[in-house]
Amino acid sequence: MTKREHYFLLPIVPLVGAGSIELGNAREDILRKIGKPLFLRFLPAIQGKTQLFYYKGLTVWLQGGKVSEIDVEEGYEGATPQGLTVGASWSKLKQLYPTVTYHEEEHRWYVPGIDGLSFNIVRPPRDDEIPLDIPWELERYTIIDPDHAFVFGIEVHDTRYT
Repeated sequence: MTKREHYFLLPIVPLVGAGSIELGNAREDILRKIGKPLFLRFLPAIQGKTQLFYYKGLTVWLQGGKVSEIDVEEGYEGATPQGLTVGASWSKLKQLYPTVTYHEEEHRWYVPGIDGLSFNIVRPPRDDEIPLDIPWELERYTIIDPDHAFVFGIEVHDTRYT
């Protein structure tokens, strides 16, 4: 098993990190721990100079050369402390986190009382919808299709909701 493959089995911890990547790690730490990303993207308009390192199953956000957010996606097998994994159904998310709700200012699904953790929820598009940049439709504000909605991504960051 390679260093990168092993990484994708490690836990997701709110306010801390995912696997061996932790919030606050330097750019060089990321490269040393899991290697060169598949590609890099710059977002100069978001809170100054932001870099995104894209790996299969993982996106690492860096601001000022330090990790500010970690997004785990399809291919990441680690779980949150309550056992949630990427790909879990909406009903499984509700079972594990019954108070999950949408934060309108942050544009994230989150759980009141659990800081530093949020979710991207998606569903298959209806016939009259054209997805933006993924083959799914993002669920925002309310879950339109709870039978088909699922966790597309789990995000670890330093946002405090309380």
